[in-house]
Amino acid sequence: MSRMRGQGRKPKPTKIKKITGNPGCRKLNEHEPKPQDGVAICPGYFDEIAKGAFDSAVSDLEYMHIKTASFQKQLEIYASAYSDWRQLSAVIEQKGRTFETTTQAGDTMYRSRPEVAQRNEAWKQVKASLSELGLTPTAISRLNAQVSSAIESEIDKILD
Repeated sequence: MSRMRGQGRKPKPTKIKKITGNPGCRKLNEHEPKPQDGVAICPGYFDEIAKGAFDSAVSDLEYMHIKTASFQKQLEIYASAYSDWRQLSAVIEQKGRTFETTTQAGDTMYRSRPEVAQRNEAWKQVKASLSELGLTPTAISRLNAQVSSAIESEIDKILD
């Protein structure tokens, strides 16, 4: 049975299931792929903004003890989209959200700059990438809540 996009909860990784417990006693996937060891490497062609975003995301993931080499491509997508978003934001701040054109009849018309739509699309990519990487506040709080409750239950078992 395949999962359609947007249908139900996203599957939880087996490692997280082991930490938080398996209340439904469902069979765990013992053949789940293992993450690649190592650290993601920032591509040399990135501009300074993208390099900063890439390095920041890698350090955040490493702080959470997540192997980043497995997320190389997703990190590149995130950093590139973030750089685009920042650059487009600077253009919009400098030139404004709209520009003036004159119709054939001589009337003045105000149009939205193409950079506004491009910036919105870049922001969607940034948000989606952060969510995939687990770097949104919601994703982090969900993980922390699950891990801390699992640790508390382990401590309770030891103390009893």
